[in-house]
Amino acid sequence: MNLRHLDLNLLRVFDAVYRTGSNTKAGEELGLTQSAVSNAIRRLREHLNDPLFERSNGVYGATAEAHRLAPVIRDALKTLEQTLAPGAEFDPGSSSRRFSMIIPDPIELLIMPPLIREVTENAYGVVFDLYPMAGASPVKDLLERKVDFAFLPNPVLEDNICSDYLFDDDAVVVVRRDHPLLGNLNELTKEDMARVGLVTLTDEMRKMTHLEHELRAARVNRRFVVTVSKLSSIPNIVATTDLAGALPLRMAEDVAKRFDLKLLPLPVDRPTHHWNMIWHEAAREDEALTWLRGRICALFADN
Repeated sequence: MNLRHLDLNLLRVFDAVYRTGSNTKAGEELGLTQSAVSNAIRRLREHLNDPLFERSNGVYGATAEAHRLAPVIRDALKTLEQTLAPGAEFDPGSSSRRFSMIIPDPIELLIMPPLIREVTENAYGVVFDLYPMAGASPVKDLLERKVDFAFLPNPVLEDNICSDYLFDDDAVVVVRRDHPLLGNLNELTKEDMARVGLVTLTDEMRKMTHLEHELRAARVNRRFVVTVSKLSSIPNIVATTDLAGALPLRMAEDVAKRFDLKLLPLPVDRPTHHWNMIWHEAAREDEALTWLRGRICALFADN
């Protein structure tokens, strides 16, 4: 790339469009009109002799060259920001920083309410963009600097990716406390699992969990009555029907009182999940990301 005739502000626009996937969202982040963003991308296309972003089958996506350039440009911009403001500490009260996270339902339920309360009570200007696990590629998106953090049930052994251990978690079955079949039980058998109707996740989401493989390996028959796309839908359905559902233990404990649910152990032995927050090693040099890491880790300090 010949920098002699390149307006470096175009790289900021490229970075914002690449991360947000939208000229409109990039403009909102940078304080520019959509036409100004489009014009900047046009100038950068001419300079680099590459379309950078194209629309295919209704989807606006980056080209192979844009994918190659994105992490390099992101790191370069971060380095400039840190160099021009040496030693500056992050102040959430005067910042409008947007934090992006790939976050599954059980983690969202545990960390977002206290984070939002802290932001609201202290009048912080920070904003959170949350993305679901379904269809996501957490490690790839972190390496390409599309998101700041992701949460997975195990650490990741990958160059440039770091992990913070948060907590251990198991799975349990939840039913309404006065359930006609299971309300008086303290444990479940495989036969109990086979005869009760279940609310479950989509096939795609179930196959992402260790629990699905373990139940199949143990030959536990199940009767699925309702399929939902989010774990957070399960408590309300279970509380108002005779169905049962499986939830992570911490999430189940959090919703049990609100929905008057009973927790029952699964009829199989299974390994414990070790939830970790994963992030790009470059986050070490970002005061804002260091602040958010600290806030999230503090929520699980007892572990």
